[in-house]
Formats: sequence, C-alpha cells, structure tokens
Amino acid sequence: MKAFVLSILTAGVASSAVAEPWAQHASRLPTLAKKIEDNEKEIKSLIEQKNHTENPSALHDIVRSLAEKHKTLAETSAEYETERLHVRFKHPDRAAVVDRQYVHYKLKTIDELANEVGLDGRLDRLKAKVIATFPTPAPVEKTKSDTSRKPAAVDDEDAPERIHLEK
Repeated sequence: MKAFVLSILTAGVASSAVAEPWAQHASRLPTLAKKIEDNEKEIKSLIEQKNHTENPSALHDIVRSLAEKHKTLAETSAEYETERLHVRFKHPDRAAVVDRQYVHYKLKTIDELANEVGLDGRLDRLKAKVIATFPTPAPVEKTKSDTSRKPAAVDDEDAPERIHLEK
C-alpha cells in the first residue's frame, strides 16, 4: 500500500521543472527562451522557402518540416511556460527577478508567423506605424439639416422685413 501511494505521489511530480536547485532554473529559462527564438527563425525561413518554391515535391517536404518545427516550438513553449510558472510560485523570493526578465510566451500559429514574414505582414506593420505616427481625425458626421440647402429667394419668417428704396 505504501508503494502504491508513493508511486502516485511521485507520478505527479515527474515534471522537469520540479525539485531542482535555483541555479538550474536560472540557466534553463534563458536556454528555453533562446530555443523558442531559434525555432521561430527556422519556421520563418521555411515559410520564405515555401513562398519561393515551385516544385511540388520540394514544397511537400518544406510543409512537412514546417509542421515538425511548429510542433517542436509548441513543446518548447509549453516547457518554458511550465518552468516559468514553477519559478514564479515555488521560488517566490527569486520570482521578482524572473518576472522582470521572462514574460509569458504566446504560441503563434503558422499562419500568424507567415503573416509576419511575407509582404502582407510588412505592409501591416508599416501601416500601423504610419497610423500611430500620423493619426487621422475621426470623420464628422453631418446632420440632415446641415446638408440640406435652402434657396436664397425664400424669405424666412424670423428675418427682418426688407425695405425697397426707389428714386
């Protein structure tokens, strides 16, 4: 019975982020962050290759390796997030230092990475920069009474009477 309880307790603690000294956590976080950055760069270069490839068999190989790299990126980002949360909650005395340096990583889809790489992504970033630099004023909506014109010859009741002088 004791062995069964012990196996259940140790099965839940099988994560790589648990029961390691602070120095290992401190070296592991930047390593994982660098792996994530490298995987993103490789995915972006594969996307560039895919955009410029005409051969269907080569395109198929590129898409397959792109899927594998994205799977690796997802695993690495999950491992990074586990490590970051472990440091934050299990080492609260050191977590203040870590929170300033290592932030949550949002895993991007292949389409989001492709938009960053291609011409559309560059144009979107440039457009956002232009809009941030030169904001356009909001268009003023005209009411119906402002847009309707009245003929000049029609007298208003509120207008003073006109006097005609003759010689």
